[in-house]
Amino acid sequence: MLDTEENKLEDLLENKAPLDDESDKELIYTDSGVSEEIVETISDAIDAEEYEIVKGVLEHLPEDEAAVLIQQLETDDVRKLAKELGSDFKPEVLVELEEEVRDEVIDAMGVKNLASMVQEFESDDLVYIYEQLEDDDKEEFFEHLPDAERSIIREAMSYPEGSAARLMRKELVMVPEHWNAGDVKQHLRVEKDLPDDFFSVFVVNPRFNPVGSVSLDKLLRSEDGVIITDIMDDDVTPINASTDQEDVAFTFRQKDLMSAMVVDDGGRLLGVITIDDIVDVLHEEASEDILSLSGVSDGDIYRDVFETVGSRIVWLLVNLCTASIAAYVVSRFDNIIEQMVALAVFMPIVAGIGGNSGQQALGVAVRGLTTKELTSRNTMRMIGKEFMVGSINGLLLGCIVGLFASYWLGDGAIGYVICLAMMLNILMGCVSGFIIPVVLDRLNVDPAVSSSIFLTALTDAGGFFIFLGIAKLILF
Repeated sequence: MLDTEENKLEDLLENKAPLDDESDKELIYTDSGVSEEIVETISDAIDAEEYEIVKGVLEHLPEDEAAVLIQQLETDDVRKLAKELGSDFKPEVLVELEEEVRDEVIDAMGVKNLASMVQEFESDDLVYIYEQLEDDDKEEFFEHLPDAERSIIREAMSYPEGSAARLMRKELVMVPEHWNAGDVKQHLRVEKDLPDDFFSVFVVNPRFNPVGSVSLDKLLRSEDGVIITDIMDDDVTPINASTDQEDVAFTFRQKDLMSAMVVDDGGRLLGVITIDDIVDVLHEEASEDILSLSGVSDGDIYRDVFETVGSRIVWLLVNLCTASIAAYVVSRFDNIIEQMVALAVFMPIVAGIGGNSGQQALGVAVRGLTTKELTSRNTMRMIGKEFMVGSINGLLLGCIVGLFASYWLGDGAIGYVICLAMMLNILMGCVSGFIIPVVLDRLNVDPAVSSSIFLTALTDAGGFFIFLGIAKLILF
């Protein structure tokens, strides 16, 4: 079934031998991640129902690389693997999978098996998995959960989607303010229900309001008799549970936080958000914005043909409508184009360059809104800047193309028309490309999703109208 190297790999992993030898490690890892040989071995092993080999591979791989491996398998292989492993599927790997692949895994293993895995989930991962389920699956999943996990989900779902409460982890270490460093160290030694990973110990008053935090390195270096409030950092930065996750990420970036407390409206400590969660948020938001600007959605690479068609055709239909508007504008000047065919040659250039200049400004505006660098205070100044940039770029490019057109066609008037039209369209593109996402944001509409549609309609239809309108005024 397999060549010599793959047989060696099978023997190694089936026996679960440690990968001490560098040549053995190279069978699994390459500079770019999981090796192709591993993927082929897994696929062949699943076809042959040799699942011990698969389990051996997953035992050796970190969770993120195991997720990458599974995502490279065919959908049928993923489903076979999930069905065979059932509740033995590593929960950490499940969390790392892309949504579309994870849906296939959960569908194959069954919601009941998924519910039996939750005891190994941290609370933030439990809430995250629950949020990703279909409504019917949520009900079944909830029915099979222990009471403690149900309580966690109920509390998280009482807050808005994308809020800090749904992002936080309830597993944390908090101690009363009257303890000393020795009390805290003893607590950490004997307490069994501690988080697997944590960076700080949070200090609370009798009302469970956070009053400070102590980093582990500072705690370990402190004398046992020192009162914890004397060594804690009292510069508390609590985050309200209802705060949007984008605002949470902004706070982490501004204050260089590794972790942050989450409190309810009464200021009581509910949980903690750690930097690894924020990295996921930043990646998710950035990917969503980039894909939305292109009219596609996250996970397209894992979807089948018909799902991908369905997700893309809506925006293509919208673009078709905007293109029809541009075509209508052109049709109103058909007699002018018939008399001077040279105008048709330069129409795509004028409209296209205006659209590209608008996309540049749009990208700056969307990023500024996302990072909160663009505020009501500096919006007008930035619009003025885009006006100047558009004017200068329009003048320079308009002169270049206008001079070329005059020389090529031997008609200075056409060159003047093209120069003026290009300058105005680039100016319009820059200003509108910046203003459109700002206006949409003020209207509580995601600017990353729909800005490019409005911009394309404006620069295409507007560009043709400006070009042909100036031509009609000057040349006819």
